[in-house]
Amino acid sequence: MTTDRHPRPSAGHPFAPAVFVALAGVVAFLSFADRAPALVRGFLRAGARVADRVQRAIGVSVVDTRDVPFEWDLLGHFVLWATVAVVGWWTFRSRASATAVAIGFFVVSYLVEIGQAVLSTNRSPDVRDLVANALGIAVGMVLAVTVDAATRPSAPEPAR
Repeated sequence: MTTDRHPRPSAGHPFAPAVFVALAGVVAFLSFADRAPALVRGFLRAGARVADRVQRAIGVSVVDTRDVPFEWDLLGHFVLWATVAVVGWWTFRSRASATAVAIGFFVVSYLVEIGQAVLSTNRSPDVRDLVANALGIAVGMVLAVTVDAATRPSAPEPAR
């Protein structure tokens, strides 16, 4: 039983479990497939080329992709795990607290980093990846819980 003002919803979005399983498959592929890093770099390079062309077409230079002060790989970790957190909250919110869900995802991201050393021939754990994962999980959970609280109907006032 929850003690907060707003009761925990009885169920998440009906498609959330299926989306979460598909997302877990993407995480597994990106984490353990030996060719995944090159595939992701290819997508990021293609995205940077599109952004450069759009900027040239409109005559405005918003971002010089060569001057970005972080690695694209770390941005990928952040976005991927923020997405996992949001979809995971939709899936597990009726069964666990936000803190438990966030801790669970952090443990999974830690195990993924360790698993890369054991299960992959060309991947290795990286503390920077783990930090990006944790920040993505934190931001994703804050976003998901905030949107959830803002869109959830308030509990009726008790009768006096």
